[in-house]
Amino acid sequence: MVLDRGAAQSREQRAVQLPGHLVAHPGIPQCSGFAHPGREEARGPGADAARVEQQQHHGRPPPDGGGFLEGAHRPPAGHGHQAGAQLQEEACGKRFLRRRCGRGPGSRPFLRPGQGRRTLLDRDVPGRARMGALLLLPARPPAALHLLPGRLAAARRLHTRPRPGQLRQRRRERHGLHHGERGSMKVAVVGATGLVGGVLLERLQARRFPVSELLPFSSGRTRAAVRFRGRRLNAPRPDPRRLAGADLVFMVSSDEVSERFARELAARGAWVIDDSSRFRLDPSVPLVIPEVNAAAVTRQTRLIAGPNCTLTGIAVGGYPLHRRGRVRALRIASYQAVSGAGREALLEFRAQSLQAAPALRAGGMLPELPAVRSRALPRAIACNVFPQVGSFDGRGESGEEVKVRHELRKIWGAPRLEVAVTAVRVPVVRGHSLAVWLTTERPIAPEAARALLRRAPGVRLWEGDRYPTPRDVAGTDPVHVGRIRRSGIGDRELALWVVSDNLLIGAALNSIRIAEMLVEKGWLRPRNP
Repeated sequence: MVLDRGAAQSREQRAVQLPGHLVAHPGIPQCSGFAHPGREEARGPGADAARVEQQQHHGRPPPDGGGFLEGAHRPPAGHGHQAGAQLQEEACGKRFLRRRCGRGPGSRPFLRPGQGRRTLLDRDVPGRARMGALLLLPARPPAALHLLPGRLAAARRLHTRPRPGQLRQRRRERHGLHHGERGSMKVAVVGATGLVGGVLLERLQARRFPVSELLPFSSGRTRAAVRFRGRRLNAPRPDPRRLAGADLVFMVSSDEVSERFARELAARGAWVIDDSSRFRLDPSVPLVIPEVNAAAVTRQTRLIAGPNCTLTGIAVGGYPLHRRGRVRALRIASYQAVSGAGREALLEFRAQSLQAAPALRAGGMLPELPAVRSRALPRAIACNVFPQVGSFDGRGESGEEVKVRHELRKIWGAPRLEVAVTAVRVPVVRGHSLAVWLTTERPIAPEAARALLRRAPGVRLWEGDRYPTPRDVAGTDPVHVGRIRRSGIGDRELALWVVSDNLLIGAALNSIRIAEMLVEKGWLRPRNP
């Protein structure tokens, strides 16, 4: 039941009778003009006695003031309230009674003495009610409408004026501004329109990173738009003048774009986290995975490189074993998803799969697939695998195989680590898988290796006959490790199976964790608060 802010009603207006199958709930006080079905409201000298008898019948003694509410003024005779009832069909099929009570001259129903219209008596109005709105009540209300303590407190908070700063705090919580407007930062994302850039924006919002203003940029080829926190933002080509005002810059674009902007922005005081391969092997730039070598970042660091998405799984999953037994040699066979090659490769994979579908349906057990030409990938990827990720060098190694070897040595701080890699592209959308054989200087039993990985940060262990697959780990944060066993060659070699999401822990999530680490240390702050 809610107050009406309209003008006073005429004396000649009478109460509207409820239909016979509806009964007003006894736990809700009735206005003087609201009549029960089949019964006229008592008026005249015996009206007060009738009301007292009615309230005692429903188990509610009258207040000391003699009216329905404590301190409420009874309108003079003939100045009754206007009340109405009508049925409203809801989507769920239930019938609700909608009532709206008016306010006659000289009366203030449902208000405490000395208070304005803002606060309703919680004990008189069950449930949530708001001034100027309509209260929907079920046609057949439950036997008890007493409010629980928690709901009573919520109803009281609903009708109270927000305290100073409360609205601002609600807006901060809604938009993820943990540190307030002055503590939030201006964040730029170069390559926001790509696959990794899109995942980066989603995780920035989901993890509620303190962003006061987002500056999205494309990779420099085209203009596009992105969505962040429900808003559509244009993503133009990278602009040095706009990038110079950012506190934090995520570079998730090509090596050429990072070469052009990264060092200059870092020299101007911005923190730059680069996910390209341009600065990974630069001795002056730390190559960081927070779960492994967070100590490589100092307060004076402004340019930080992120690792290759393929080696992230073994760098995180194998580091506890390296600390315990000192890994001496690694042999890796990687099975890499198509999304690691970018958006164009995914579109090509989809087109080739659609072309091969009719042959798979009509060709029986051994269909003849149509010949296709690939541009984003060196070979056709639908229903196929090929051992080439990147271009080959003079020794016959692909670019991906060389990256894994040198970057893993830098992250683990093991320049003499022997690494042999065969990188294979497989027809999987998302998720890199690694078959790993590692040799340690000190023997490690499989049970001891499992115990180390159970408590390792950023690792999920699969035990027994269970093992992870790309479909299991897509969209998850940790590195998944399973099938830990002896390799069968000596007592110092272990074999394990590692799967991780190449777009998350292999790229976007690792960059965000680096930024969160800088915020926790107090090094990353807005330059122009």
